Amino acid sequence: ANTSLGIASAQGNVVLGTGKAGTTATLSTLPGTGMVQVTQDLTSGQSATVNSGGNAELAKVTATTGNVTINALNGSVSGIGGARANLTATAGAVDVKAGPSALLGPVFSGGDFKVEANTVDVSSANVGGDLSLDTKAGNATLTTGTVTGASLVKASGDATIGTLNSVGAATLTAGGVASATLLKTSGATGKVIVSGARVNLTNVDSSAALTVTGAAGDVSIGTGK
Repeated sequence: ANTSLGIASAQGNVVLGTGKAGTTATLSTLPGTGMVQVTQDLTSGQSATVNSGGNAELAKVTATTGNVTINALNGSVSGIGGARANLTATAGAVDVKAGPSALLGPVFSGGDFKVEANTVDVSSANVGGDLSLDTKAGNATLTTGTVTGASLVKASGDATIGTLNSVGAATLTAGGVASATLLKTSGATGKVIVSGARVNLTNVDSSAALTVTGAAGDVSIGTGK
């Protein structure tokens, strides 16, 4: 479509192979009625929005100048067949709200990147603003992240970071184990705050203050500064 693209189902699923919109793109199903599936690629010149009443299975969604917004509060967000959803907002934000789980990556956002779900797993994130991964009933995992702003990885269960480079402050919070292989900040406001029932950090490098708290067990730090 040279202008907007809108596809909605009031009773069943929405399945799209490849879609392109000059301005906005919106795919929708009603709560409890069906899922939204993008099997190949959805690209919009402005914003791209998916509102799914069930699962949102998205191979690739791209917004050139606007935001990517995914709402699937009654279902999970992933790619196709158990793969990850590839999400890109070149100049905007990426905002994902899911029910049981969000399985994402790679993710690129010119602005903020925010995820809320019971469990969150992101393979890689390149974020031009702030990063927030927040779980309500499970684990949060970020394998690789590069963030221009501040970073938050928060889980009611375990919170795990492979490698995170954040210009702003980095906060890692877990109800269970808080762990990171490399957690690094580089800006003047780049304090690092880590807390969990237990804490296991291989390498932490803070450009400002470093605060680590273990609420119910061991705190292990390989290299900390």
